[in-house]
Amino acid sequence: MKRLINILLTTACAAVLFSCTHEYAFKTTSYVIVEQTNIAVKEDAGLVRIPVSAFNSASLTGSVYFKVIDGTAVQGTDFTVEPANGVLTFNGNGTEYIQISVIEHPGVLTGALSFSVELTSVSGD
Repeated sequence: MKRLINILLTTACAAVLFSCTHEYAFKTTSYVIVEQTNIAVKEDAGLVRIPVSAFNSASLTGSVYFKVIDGTAVQGTDFTVEPANGVLTFNGNGTEYIQISVIEHPGVLTGALSFSVELTSVSGD
């Protein structure tokens, strides 16, 4: 009787192990990095480039969306931003730049001005 039970259990275990059809699907790992979170520049700095790097394990294309939040510095008056549409497009892995052009105000004492850039969302293939 014990031998019959052992044979049945062994057969059942083998059937369960060999009937498993579950396949593991590895998903793409993706992330975005902004290396500098605070940047201080003088009014005569001209162009400031904020690097944004995107990485994914499958080198897919994608976009990172951002918005500029005025503070004491106002977009269009104190600075301009490129790309103006707020979208950085990546063709695989790499680094793109949010470019800030500082507008000078010669002879006007403005004091320290500030604004923020916020990454709002991402999309990709």
